Amino acid sequence: MSLRLKLKLERLSGRNVAAVLVGFGFDVVGTRGSHCKLQRTLPSGERQTLTIPLHPSLAPGTLHAIYRQACRFVPEADLQPHFYSGAASKLPDGFGVIHRELGPA
Repeated sequence: MSLRLKLKLERLSGRNVAAVLVGFGFDVVGTRGSHCKLQRTLPSGERQTLTIPLHPSLAPGTLHAIYRQACRFVPEADLQPHFYSGAASKLPDGFGVIHRELGPA
């Protein structure tokens, strides 16, 4: 008999998602309107870029799309605790950085 854990997508704001990604080495390189662009450069010189809407609450489909895109750059096992309940969730080390760079909500 196998046990399956059903994970539920968390309700996150755009700032929360950006903070998680900053914890994985992304930097906020710009904001325009209600969106921020996050980018990290690998030692090979390859740039990885994600754009996040800074809405107070992201729609589940939008959040899932961001998660899928981020999984191209960050291992899914590392991202999952931040996006889904039922996994050991914690704030990344860079959590406070995003609030200093983007200003108050």
